[in-house]
Amino acid sequence: MFLVSISHPFLFSIFLTMILTLQYIFSVTSLVSLDLTQCHFHGPIPSFRNLTSLELLHAAVTNFMNSSSIFQELSSRDEQNGPGTGTEPVPNRYRYRIYRTGYLFGTDSVPTFDIFGTGSVPVRYGTGSDRYFARFYPQIPVPNRYRYRTVPNRVYSVPVPVPTFEDFRYRFFRYRYPFGTEPDRAHPYFLDSLQNLTNLISLRLTRNQLTKRIPKSLGNFCNLREFDLSANNIGNISLTYLLESFFECKSPALESLSLSNNYIAGIIPHSIGNLSFLRTLYLIDNQIYGPIPYSIGRLSSLEVLDVSYNRLDGSLPDSLGQLSKLTLLYFSNNLLTGVVTEAHFIKLVSLKYLIASTNKLILRLQVANWIPPFQLRYLSLRNWVLGPQFPLWLPSQKDLVILDISNTGISSPMPESFVRSFSNLYYLNMSNNHIRGPLTFFGIPATLDIIDISSNGFGGSLHPFLCSSGATKTYFLNLENNHLSGDIPDCWEKWPRLETLNLRNNSLSGEIPRTLGSLPLQYINMRGNKISGRLHSSLMNLTELDVLELGRNELTGSIPTWIGSKLNFLRILNLRSNRFDGNIPHQLCHIRRIQILDLAHNNLSGNIPRCFNNFSILSGIENNYGDYFPYAGIGGPEQAIAGDSLVTKGREDTYSSILPLVMLIDLSSNNLTGHIPSELMSLLELTSLKLSRNQLSGSIPEKIGNMKELISLDLSVNRLSGELP
Repeated sequence: MFLVSISHPFLFSIFLTMILTLQYIFSVTSLVSLDLTQCHFHGPIPSFRNLTSLELLHAAVTNFMNSSSIFQELSSRDEQNGPGTGTEPVPNRYRYRIYRTGYLFGTDSVPTFDIFGTGSVPVRYGTGSDRYFARFYPQIPVPNRYRYRTVPNRVYSVPVPVPTFEDFRYRFFRYRYPFGTEPDRAHPYFLDSLQNLTNLISLRLTRNQLTKRIPKSLGNFCNLREFDLSANNIGNISLTYLLESFFECKSPALESLSLSNNYIAGIIPHSIGNLSFLRTLYLIDNQIYGPIPYSIGRLSSLEVLDVSYNRLDGSLPDSLGQLSKLTLLYFSNNLLTGVVTEAHFIKLVSLKYLIASTNKLILRLQVANWIPPFQLRYLSLRNWVLGPQFPLWLPSQKDLVILDISNTGISSPMPESFVRSFSNLYYLNMSNNHIRGPLTFFGIPATLDIIDISSNGFGGSLHPFLCSSGATKTYFLNLENNHLSGDIPDCWEKWPRLETLNLRNNSLSGEIPRTLGSLPLQYINMRGNKISGRLHSSLMNLTELDVLELGRNELTGSIPTWIGSKLNFLRILNLRSNRFDGNIPHQLCHIRRIQILDLAHNNLSGNIPRCFNNFSILSGIENNYGDYFPYAGIGGPEQAIAGDSLVTKGREDTYSSILPLVMLIDLSSNNLTGHIPSELMSLLELTSLKLSRNQLSGSIPEKIGNMKELISLDLSVNRLSGELP
């Protein structure tokens, strides 16, 4: 056996010069494995025809696997070595895995292929330096260590490692492309060049622009074990038609089927139950409608079923409960309705991941003390009906890492020992219920990173929750829209990694505690409470702060100068409806990346600082590149945590998903005097400017017409004079 691995262009050059010539490599008839990953050859490539013993070829991220002649050589070599009839066992040395992926980095979309053998040489999966970009599930806030800025008009994404079932914090169901690169387009003749590959057992053509069904002339589909067309543009084709070649087989060998991220329509055919060897089925993010067929329960080997993000309707078939090998079951974001009982889970002893959120399903148990047959790691039943009673079966799931039971109609008190039941819990979302009682989370798991219990009926003091044990790993805490009262405890040293803190719309009083200044906070929202006193100087240590939202409280004194000199990364500063007095400090001009500055309804006096033209994003000097607020979307796009209540066009609205696009300055309802600074007219990206109800005098600056993005302008109830520009 002869092996060659040349996996870096520079090393390849040295290796080629000192030891072998390219022509020699391609003449070695005993060569079994050839790795040309990331090689970029110049000039013609020798023929593959002489490599009659080749079992494994890695050619990811190259510049030469873009010709149909390469595939014609490989397919003809396959025929030369003995094509199968489709009935006899295929020797390992004739089996191939064909992959075609897009090159994600650099300025060119370089077409690349990976062709893997399945013989004695170990198979390596992956595409070299490819990087995966993910949309989250559950959609959770991104800690600082994963934050990633994107270019305009791109989906907000973060780079994360490829997940495993042992560490599966993020769900990958759609590839994203950074910095404007797009997936490589398959050549028009590509599919037609794949002819008579009768020994093919695995075919992956992910992340291309394929639009039609794979031709039957490709080979014997009855032998195919793995079929992956995910992330293409396949549309106007029904799922039944796409899989016709498999359904025609007497005994299809298919074990893995992935058609995710296309535009496939139609129903899931009843004949899907004939794919008896199927172990994984991915149909994510298509336009498939109709019910999940009852025949799905015949897939006794099925381990993974993901039909999320489609238009499936009807009731959930209880035949799913027969799939004893099922490990992962995802059917979130569909239109499923009806009642779910114990029968749907009766034999799911292997189930670890159940993500079924955003349907209209009702869990109605026949046995009050039901204990599920599974031990889940992930559970999301968001938007189901579980209540009104707190689900007593949940504490039995002691292996839970992620738990989302938000908006499930629970109204009874939460058992005090509930959270203690999950020693490995990472993510807890119980928001948008009506859970009553005091906030007593004794024994918070040391692993808990994210806590969202917002929009419930929790009341009383925060002290037992915050100060009894603390959470050393938690970076996200959302307690907004509850009935919490009393002082905010000064024990934040127990929450040393906290980055996002939301206490909005409670009845908290007293001063902002000093120990908050010791945390790595990026987001603070205490809007709509009864917080009083001055802003303590310890808060100047929050140098990474993006959002400071303290509106509608009872804060007093002057606006501290350190807000401008120390908190340079602020993008939202909202001190609206407090009792601040004195001048607007000119140090605020140092917050160059500010997008929303709301100081309305205070007792501020003096002139408007002329240096506001230093705001680089509002002036258009610096582009925010569609920067997102990483605190958004803990419960999906409808629950953006980084929302802000802003007054535009005379009414107050809450902005959330489009908040990064809002550019606003509101200084209304103060006692400001002097002229409107002409420098304000250079803020060309400003969408809303409110200076009403002050004592401003003089004329309206002539260059106000340059503010082309302005949607809302209010200069009323002042002492302005002169002609309109």
